Order: sequence, then C-alpha cells, then structure tokens
Amino acid sequence: MPRPAPLLAALLAVAALIAVVALDSPGAESQAFAPRAIVPMVARDEGAAPPPPTPTPLPPTATATPRPSTPTPTAPAATPTSRPPTPTPTPQPSGVRLQGVNWYVDSLGNIWVVGLVINGLSTPVEFVEVSARFYGASGQLLATDWSFANITIIPAGGSSPFSVLLLNPPPGIVSVEALISDYDISSRLPITGLNATVTNVYRDSIGVLHVVGTVRNDSPTTYRFVEVYGAYVNSAGLVVRVDFDFATPSTLASGQQGTFELLFLSAPAGMESMNLLIWTEADR
Repeated sequence: MPRPAPLLAALLAVAALIAVVALDSPGAESQAFAPRAIVPMVARDEGAAPPPPTPTPLPPTATATPRPSTPTPTAPAATPTSRPPTPTPTPQPSGVRLQGVNWYVDSLGNIWVVGLVINGLSTPVEFVEVSARFYGASGQLLATDWSFANITIIPAGGSSPFSVLLLNPPPGIVSVEALISDYDISSRLPITGLNATVTNVYRDSIGVLHVVGTVRNDSPTTYRFVEVYGAYVNSAGLVVRVDFDFATPSTLASGQQGTFELLFLSAPAGMESMNLLIWTEADR
C-alpha cells in the first residue's frame, strides 16, 4: 500500500489520542463516541503551482472582406493654348536727327545738300539749324554752309525737309557731311489744318518737273504766307530734290482754298515715279 501522507498520519494520531483521553476521563462511560467522516486528502506536491485554468474559447473575429477601391475620377488637364509670339517692336532712334541726306551739283555748278529733319522728341522743336561741311579727296575741309529746316516748328514725331545751298563752291569737293548744329524746344503750337492735295505732275519741254495742286485751310485760324514744300525720295531712302512755292493767295482764311506749283529744275529722269512728300507752312 502507498504510504499515507504526513498530514493524514498526524490527523490519525490526534484522533487516537483523543479517544484514549476520553476513555480515561470520568463519565466517559455515559458518552457515546460520534464517528467523524474522514475526507481523504489528495496527495500533491505543496510546492507545485496550481494547474492553469482552461481558457474559454472566444468566437472568431469576423475579418472584413476587402473591397476594391473606387477610383476617383480625375479631370483631364487642360491643354494650354499656344499663342503666337508677341513681336518685339523695333526701337526708334530718339532725339532730333537727319535722315536721307544727299547732295548734287546743279546746272550752274552750285552744290545742294538736301535731306529730312526728324523730330524724335515728345515735344515740338523750332529753328532747327543744319550745317554742311565740304571735304576734298584727302579729307581736308574745303567749305561750310548752313540753313534752317524749312518747317519752323516741327511737331513731336514730325519731320521737315531742308536744303543747304553752297554758291560758287571751291574746286575739289568730293564728299559732304551734314549735321544738326542747333535747335530750340518750342513752347508754340505747330501749324495745323492746312491740307495740300497734288492734282497733276508733268515734265515740260525743257525737263522741268511741275507738281501742281491745291491747299485748303481747314482750321479756324487765318494763316498768312502759306507755303507748300515737296521732296522726292528714291527707293534707297535718299532725298533727291526739294522745292517750295507760296500759295496763291498766300493768306488763307478759315475754309479758304489756294493753289500751288512746285518747279523741280534739272530733275533726274524717272523722278516723277519716286515717292513725293508734302508739307505746309505758314505764319499766324
């Protein structure tokens, strides 16, 4: 048989001792022994850990079924509209300057220097003085002369013809230089409202080119000493000839019309097919 555990043996010994004492005690005969139920002890190791509790199974956690993501509609990127490149404006020279300068010898041997004065300023200028220098073959200065621009008050952005005449020039002149030597900023208003119209161009029997036309005063001001200037410019942009004439009558009231006739002496062949520029001038 297996040996009782030490605790069980101790309990049995205590019970036997109690029984002996009871038998020896007075009045023991009248007491009946009441048996006690002995609960057997399960033998186990006192140092052993109690068995772990049996885990209660949990219901499985539902796993969410993945759904395909709905794509977010993306608006198509706007295609940029191509624009034509903006043309870069060609800068115009500023200041008062000369343009189309040319020179020639007339039938009397005199030298004419002709061209245009351009007012590139934002204000009118007046009394523009043009100087001419005449040089020999070796570059030495042989003669000089000067003249004013034909239009006294040149408006901002406007122009005027000019002519410098060298009478009885010295021999040996082979080149000419023209330059603006002086001008004033004008506080006066330019002449406006005189409108010239060319009505006929013809060459006479001795080769003189005639330019005939009318000039009308469309301003409210009466003008005196009304003049009309004309300049022929060739395909290279050079001024070939300049001429002028006083209107007939020379004083034009508001709404009045006069006539003019420009005479270009010794005009080169074909000049009538060149570009003709017209200006008007007067005194108030």
